[in-house]
Amino acid sequence: MKCSVILAAGAVALVLPLTGCGQNNASKGDEKAGTAAAPAAMRTGPRTGLWRLTSSSSMAGAPSMTQEVCFTREAFEPPSSADASMTCEPPTAFTREGDAMVASVVCTSNSGRRTETDIRVTGDMETSYTQVMTMRITPPREGMGEITTTVQGERIGDCPA
Repeated sequence: MKCSVILAAGAVALVLPLTGCGQNNASKGDEKAGTAAAPAAMRTGPRTGLWRLTSSSSMAGAPSMTQEVCFTREAFEPPSSADASMTCEPPTAFTREGDAMVASVVCTSNSGRRTETDIRVTGDMETSYTQVMTMRITPPREGMGEITTTVQGERIGDCPA
């Protein structure tokens, strides 16, 4: 079950610019980007193109991961469940809260474990963004009651042809 929790955390963390709870896509950002952009000027999602995504987790022993992902649309979409072992309630749509885009999703595993995830994304979305997800797992398993995953995205160019 520890693997399922890790997969669920990674899926939600990495999927924001896409749709589906079971895909991988993370992010890397400049700390200044989260506060520099005025809310009205922020994009609704990352600029299309090739992004380098780096994720890290508060979970003990979890390695950071870096990957390159091609974003083909400029909108954040809340994750939906593509994992047969989990059922997700309809997620909240991303809304603007100050300089951030925020959303939440609640999923329940087939074994009855409930995961509530709050997602907060900041950055200029043109060159970088930072996504912070906080997952609360009930009942906790193996000391994992709350996990925070940070994904930082940096646009590195156009998508390969």
